[in-house]
Amino acid sequence: MLLAVLPAAGAEPTSSEDRSGRSGSSGVTVVDADWPLVPDGVASGDTFRLLFSTSAATKATSGDAGRYRRFVQRAAARGHRFVREHAEVFLPVVAVPGSGVRRNAGIAAGSDAAAAPVYWLGGSLAAASAEALLGGDWAGERRDEHGRLRADRWHWTGRHPGGGHRLGDARPGVGAKQLGGGDALGSGRTLRSVRRLPVYAISGVFEVAEPRTGSDPGSDGIVFFQSTHNAELTFQGRFLSESINTSATAIEVSATGTIGAGGATFDFELPTVPQSLDA
Repeated sequence: MLLAVLPAAGAEPTSSEDRSGRSGSSGVTVVDADWPLVPDGVASGDTFRLLFSTSAATKATSGDAGRYRRFVQRAAARGHRFVREHAEVFLPVVAVPGSGVRRNAGIAAGSDAAAAPVYWLGGSLAAASAEALLGGDWAGERRDEHGRLRADRWHWTGRHPGGGHRLGDARPGVGAKQLGGGDALGSGRTLRSVRRLPVYAISGVFEVAEPRTGSDPGSDGIVFFQSTHNAELTFQGRFLSESINTSATAIEVSATGTIGAGGATFDFELPTVPQSLDA
């Protein structure tokens, strides 16, 4: 008997596949419906973006957007266990000379990335869309890259109501200390660039895949089972002689291996041929 374990359902595989989903040519990363960071109320087929405040702080003396992109991606790579594998899709919510927040945070006007709702990582809705996020009226409670609540603090944003004051300037603009108390991105206050403050990071677009929980085996005796994440997997399932969720006697089986982007196949023995899968 063969158990064929497939990657998550969604877009066709591309050269930019990641571990728990895959990124298509549009830059959308498809994740499983049961991915732990899918926000409450988000269903299969929906898109969303994640937002966090870095737990680490940095100076704002550099005017290089790439420096802040690397900074937030390092934070994501050390963060929540299910966000680490997507660290490279996070972008800094900052403005530097010659490059504003819209460009650096991947919020092109009229794009799907601008229309996607934004949620705090592991938390509630931050803004109805990334476009609305630019307006500075944010909701919810700040979360860091681990999904933990963050105390109120100034954040480097490089945005100021009067213009200028970008990161790399002597006195860059900072976001509001308290959410709901004004423009979260441009509070009107500036601080010396040598101070160390956190930075906001926003993900690219995630799309929730349609769930595929299993299928009946064909004449060749292969049962297909969707992997939850690309990681060391211990498969434990019950093969029933009748339909799923019945009281029929189950046959316990297990197989262990590593799931790659293209799937994997494990061998095990069954005394009878199953008709359906309950896993």
